[in-house]
Amino acid sequence: MLRHTLYPSARHALCWILCLLSCSGCTLFHPAPSPAASTAAQAWIAVGQEYLVEGDISGARQAFDHARRFDEAQPTLWHGLALCAQLEHDGPLAHERYQRALALAEQRAGDTHEADDSDRDREYVALLNNHARLLYDEGAIREACAEFDRAARYPTGIGNPITAQNLTLCHTISVAPSPL
Repeated sequence: MLRHTLYPSARHALCWILCLLSCSGCTLFHPAPSPAASTAAQAWIAVGQEYLVEGDISGARQAFDHARRFDEAQPTLWHGLALCAQLEHDGPLAHERYQRALALAEQRAGDTHEADDSDRDREYVALLNNHARLLYDEGAIREACAEFDRAARYPTGIGNPITAQNLTLCHTISVAPSPL
């Protein structure tokens, strides 16, 4: 009879090594979601967006959390979670989620965002505007204005009334006389 002399932690490490060797080329921790999972995530994201429009932040957050179970690589999901955190006055969490949304959006588009007036670009401009507004509200005016300016460079940001209003706000602040 063969006895195992490995300690439990060593046994677990050996199992992981064997698993990694046998899965050469596999993605173990972040597999691409199936089309059905992406569709389910999109449906929950739409529900979350509706809750946000209705002002139900808790319901929105729950819907976005359901979407996370299906596909965490959706920039719109993280944008929604960032808005929830922002509306709940949790700046650090909102920043973290905006950064994740921006990184995913840029990764998905290859940071090209060409002049095709697509839904992707509209979402990206909204994401930049909302993140910049958080920065602005926290007093990071220079960073906010840079982000507003970045949003205005995309075709869907040009002529966008929210982007224009935000840029006007930045220019008003930058030319306002300093208090004596």
